[in-house]
Amino acid sequence: MDYIDLTDPSVRARVEYLGREAEQNIERALVAKYPELLNVDLQTDIKNREAVYAVLNQNGLPLTAENLEWSLQKAYEAGQIVLPMYSAAEEQAFPRMTTAQMREYLEKTRQAPAPANAAEFLLTAGGRAKDTVMSRGQR
Repeated sequence: MDYIDLTDPSVRARVEYLGREAEQNIERALVAKYPELLNVDLQTDIKNREAVYAVLNQNGLPLTAENLEWSLQKAYEAGQIVLPMYSAAEEQAFPRMTTAQMREYLEKTRQAPAPANAAEFLLTAGGRAKDTVMSRGQR
């Protein structure tokens, strides 16, 4: 048998089930990569999902992990995605933290550390990668 008989109700039901599972797995992979998508209320979650799928459909793209991520980026760039600044767990923890603890936490999680000296990233001699200050520090 070289084909799938979709007129058979049990076969059709199985194919539809597998299709739904595949779609959900693609969405789960996106959420695993961008967990901040889960930090919104249900209504915002629905609107965000609709915005992503609108971009996907407007561009005639099939549902793949790459296309869904691209659509999320385009919807975000267009200002159609709403994300909170802090997760629900963070908002619950902040009132129990001292100002110093909150500062330390936010510095660790929200900001890249500034280089101590921009000269650290300049080549020092000969223009070879092994001659950079950072490379010397790793020897």
